[in-house]
Formats: sequence, C-alpha cells, structure tokens
Amino acid sequence: MLEERYPQEAWIRVYTDGSATEAVKNGGAGVYVQYPSGEGQAEAIPTGLHCTNYRAEVQALIHAAYTINDRVNHDNQVVFLTDALSVLQAMTSSKLPQLEHALHNIKKIN
Repeated sequence: MLEERYPQEAWIRVYTDGSATEAVKNGGAGVYVQYPSGEGQAEAIPTGLHCTNYRAEVQALIHAAYTINDRVNHDNQVVFLTDALSVLQAMTSSKLPQLEHALHNIKKIN
C-alpha cells in the first residue's frame, strides 16, 4: 500500500515515533527520512526527563519537519508516517501551534 500510494521515487517519506519510560519520564523521539534518491537519514533526540509519550510524539514530528525543511523543493511531495493518532487529532483542533508552524514552512515551499 505504501509503495502504491507514495512511491519512493516521488515522495519524501518521513517516519516518526516518540515514547517515554512508563509513559511519563525519560522521553525520546526517532525520525527516519527516506528521500526519493534512496538516501536515508536517521535521528534520535531526547525529549525530556519529565516527558509523556504524547509530548515525545509531538517533538518527533516537529523535529522531522525542521529536518526536511531545507531538503524540500517544488518537485517533492512529503508524507509523514506516524502512529500518533492523538497528536493528529489535536492538530485538527489547532491545539499544536508549534507543529502547525513547522509543517506550514514545508507547505510554503511546495
């Protein structure tokens, strides 16, 4: 399904994940970006000693958006692949202005 909807040669695929120990401490996030050229870029970031799973997921998406910002041009399409349903739901209610800003910067390039 992924290759059918978002073929590698046409899309920048951005995978994100975030989590915290016992859901409330020692948070961390991971980002993996797969570019149409086949190049991959992986990053791991700490998200805080006192951090929830939710906050780690938000930070993963924000970091990912800024990571690819300089690599996106008018020829690229970008898809974010995340399992953070609660974060996506919060975005639809405009509850995450920092994430919306990071994503808006990418949208302006396209």
